[in-house]
Amino acid sequence: MKKITTNTKTLLNAVTTANSYTSKDGDFAETLTIVGNDGQLQVKAANMVQTIVFKNIVYVSSDLTDTSFNAISLEGKKLATVLKTAKSDEVIIEINKNYITVRSGRSRAKIDTMEKSQKIDVEIGYGKKIDLGGYIDGMSSLIHAIDTNNPKFELNGLLLQTKKKTLNMVATDTRRLAVVSKISSAEDMDIIIPKQAVKTLCKLFSDVDIEVESNETMFSINSPFIQYSTKLLSGIFPDFQRIIPKELSQTVKLNKKDLMEAISEAAMFETDVLITIKDQIFSAMDISRNTEVVLPKDESIYLHTNIFFAVNSKYILEFLSSTTSETVELCFNESSIPFVLKDDKDYEEIIMPMALPDVIETEDNVQEAA
Repeated sequence: MKKITTNTKTLLNAVTTANSYTSKDGDFAETLTIVGNDGQLQVKAANMVQTIVFKNIVYVSSDLTDTSFNAISLEGKKLATVLKTAKSDEVIIEINKNYITVRSGRSRAKIDTMEKSQKIDVEIGYGKKIDLGGYIDGMSSLIHAIDTNNPKFELNGLLLQTKKKTLNMVATDTRRLAVVSKISSAEDMDIIIPKQAVKTLCKLFSDVDIEVESNETMFSINSPFIQYSTKLLSGIFPDFQRIIPKELSQTVKLNKKDLMEAISEAAMFETDVLITIKDQIFSAMDISRNTEVVLPKDESIYLHTNIFFAVNSKYILEFLSSTTSETVELCFNESSIPFVLKDDKDYEEIIMPMALPDVIETEDNVQEAA
């Protein structure tokens, strides 16, 4: 028997997060693997796509001359439950042949271990290095535009493209295209990161120092306390450069808060809204013309601007919720072709308008309806 002592909260945080990455079926369903090496615990989990390793969790062995132990696999939810009920800052874990015992104060809980441990490792040092420092926040802006369960698997992920000293992060669900572009010194590459992996990157690595690398099939991250890898999606991502309008005839700079409130109020009863800019006035109404919101007349903003289009309000609101800029630009050419929303941080979204309802066929009809 080996006996170790470690910090309860640190271990609980690692176990709770790792449980989200366990397999849902198979021999190691909902199973974590724990290993000790030179007085430091590693908590590991893996499923068909993602692998995560929490490392550098310090422990003290009762036998100071024996500071390591072999990997053991056990049910992660049981271990998390035991740690949550622990009343002390430290827990004592006794490691036996077929089970572990977790002790905290007067409490004692036994958890069976698997006959064989699951082999889990994150491969580091087998791909091209990518400088993502400070760019993961840009990924979080794009999550809403990544599709889900699309039969074209490549659309269920985010394109990470480095080309000509530019890093492009791109997402599309075929109704909108979201792009963040940054300067980068990374080697040229095109990879597609699954949506769940993008969520992991934004949740766990947005404010820590990381080393990132990728080959054609795997994407890995190494940080001081976590190692992580994910399988990449195969397929050919759409040529997003062809979708971005080369020229835009009209641009309007709007206050984000005012625009968000106007669209939200207009979409009070239904999501599809009609936006009109004419005679220095911005208005938004739902397609059924039950609710209308008109912003104050402002010649300095809307001078020479004349446009009307129908759109799903969700697309505009999700863009506005994903940027921290106080102002955004609405750029367009004609009512029937995609328009562009931009912030001041290299983030833009191209959105496809809806076909105008039969009752609103011309600009005059729109003004009469208003």
